[in-house]
Amino acid sequence: MIETNLLAQFVAFAKAGTLTRAAQDLHTSQPALTRSMKKLEEELEVPLFVRHKNHLELTQTGHYAVYYAQRVLQKTRISATASAAMTAACIRSPSATVHRSHKWC
Repeated sequence: MIETNLLAQFVAFAKAGTLTRAAQDLHTSQPALTRSMKKLEEELEVPLFVRHKNHLELTQTGHYAVYYAQRVLQKTRISATASAAMTAACIRSPSATVHRSHKWC
């Protein structure tokens, strides 16, 4: 399973346009971000970048992957928000139920 932090770094690279700028935005080092992008390519088993002497460029597949990575991250954030809301409801009302006998607290 792909780690969501790899997807977030990938999206940050796509938005920033360069590894250096993305690393600055993410408060990490450029070599660490480079390793993460390589790991993501290996996990997906597709080339996401065209490597030039001094920079990376997204392939067509990379552009598609950015779109889907953004969707996964958005859904992950929504799930996390819902989970936090359910946890807060449990703290306020430990006997709360979702549906009849299905307790989630």
